[in-house]
Amino acid sequence: MLLALTLVLGCNEPFSSVEEDLFPGGVSTMTVERIYPVTGPTDGGTGICVEGEGLDDSVEITIGGADCTDAEYRGGLLSCLTPAGSGEAELVATKSDRSQHTATFTYVAFPDPVTPVDYCALLEPCVPLNAEVDQLAEGQPTVLVYHAGITDQVDDADALKVQFGYGLYQSHPARGCWTWSEAAFSHQAANDQGEMVNDVYSAAVRAPSEPGNYDFLFRASVDGGRSWTICDFGYYPGVSELCEEDREGSADGFQQGHVGVLVVTDSSSGGDDTGEDSGS
Repeated sequence: MLLALTLVLGCNEPFSSVEEDLFPGGVSTMTVERIYPVTGPTDGGTGICVEGEGLDDSVEITIGGADCTDAEYRGGLLSCLTPAGSGEAELVATKSDRSQHTATFTYVAFPDPVTPVDYCALLEPCVPLNAEVDQLAEGQPTVLVYHAGITDQVDDADALKVQFGYGLYQSHPARGCWTWSEAAFSHQAANDQGEMVNDVYSAAVRAPSEPGNYDFLFRASVDGGRSWTICDFGYYPGVSELCEEDREGSADGFQQGHVGVLVVTDSSSGGDDTGEDSGS
């Protein structure tokens, strides 16, 4: 089958350390605690996330002198997509009051082209997933993945990487500010012809420490994590009967309204702490 895919390009390097905060002639009002990832492909498009104190929507980021595009500030986090570049490049975050932070972003050239996953789809739960802060959620989300030559083999395939992720309500999973963890192989599933060619993965979900509503979905990679195919909701007969049948998973690209919802509560606070937009 021919399928349209949404790719998230990037590398699995974790965090950068704070290198320097500069504010000529005064006291900086911005402290950057971490930037991640700190590496990405030379053609750009890697979503990076900036965490710290004093960030706001006036902060602009450049890498190697070029703008980091599609910048978004939400829930105390700043994200953007890297420009194209090569080698080690200076990353500069500048606030409107001239507070400034510098770090290093490293571009990596890969000899082979990326390989998108043929198809994947979040299967369930179609209803909100509930959890207490820092505790395991009730139930495990599942995702179906198909890639010719990999999932149509017996049992789990080492060439396939599948991860579960969550992020701020109505945020984009490609922007870098999502939290990802490895999903576990569950079983194989048949296609419409009864052939066991699909792999199903599941994830035990530990809730974040802040109550609120979060988006969740899966992503899959067959090129070692160099590129990721986003797996939002799709319909699979016999598995996702509660889901809407017109959802197509990765076949129609990422759809903001086709994500799962993780509702995180804090019963120790004595009230309902969930909100429409976590942390913003």
